[in-house]
Amino acid sequence: MKEFSNYSSIQLHSLFSSKTWNKLSFEDKVGACQEVENRYALSNGVAPCTIQTAKMQGGTYGYQIGNTITLNESLLKNGTFIQSYSDTNGNIQIREIPVIAPSWNTLDTIYHEGTHGIQEATGRMPNTYIRSEADSSLYRIQGIEKEAFAMGQLKTLEAISDVEEYTGICDPSQKDYIEYVKIDSFNSALEASVETYNDPNIEQTLNDVIQDRDHGIYRDNGSASYQAINYLCDNQYYITRESNTESSQLLSIDDSSSFYDETNTANSRFSTMDGSSSFYDDEFVTSPESSHTSENTVANDYGM
Repeated sequence: MKEFSNYSSIQLHSLFSSKTWNKLSFEDKVGACQEVENRYALSNGVAPCTIQTAKMQGGTYGYQIGNTITLNESLLKNGTFIQSYSDTNGNIQIREIPVIAPSWNTLDTIYHEGTHGIQEATGRMPNTYIRSEADSSLYRIQGIEKEAFAMGQLKTLEAISDVEEYTGICDPSQKDYIEYVKIDSFNSALEASVETYNDPNIEQTLNDVIQDRDHGIYRDNGSASYQAINYLCDNQYYITRESNTESSQLLSIDDSSSFYDETNTANSRFSTMDGSSSFYDDEFVTSPESSHTSENTVANDYGM
């Protein structure tokens, strides 16, 4: 594996341009990701997380637990997600689905999950966490995910700009990345949550629920939206357990489709796999919840 510690920041980020990324070995891709995490963590005064990879089901880029960031192995090796589905005869099939701008989305994931690592190391990680399977919009607008998505995209957009200026070359996949992060914005998730819970102050209500639960406070006289979110927190375990059971049934085909799944106990970054992209337009593909912000809302998302 190559040593990247002596690379400048622009040289390091240049490794994620699609042409260069596709020429790197799997080991060097992991090494480049580790160097990005090392610098990001140290610049924030915390110890870096260790980068590892694992097989994952569906549109998960990666996740963070403790001092470890786990990336989707297929994303780094082949630029794809692995999806299992039932065909018209009821047989379980496995397919690879191309990821849009896989190199830049990998960099985004390092900064996203690295932000979770910083949150945890600095004591800013709450015990209460809304999972995407329970409510994708609430998942997207909760404070720690709001920050992680904003920082992941902001750092990646800065890297894309710096690399283009440094090389004088416009990476074709950078446009794909920028378009991709516009698919689902923080504001869209916020609007959806406002409508679902009939609460124009839903972000504050969600923050109140998280803080109260973390401090052992339970309000009998909370608003309808407060009580609904509190109920969701009490019951999301059963929602995610059912989801895991269904995934396990799909994945237990043979040894080659044995996936490591910690995403329901971790801070994860998910992809959008729906009809919004021709890459994913397939009747057999199930749709994990989406969670991305647009370039124009990144600063607004994080209050910058």
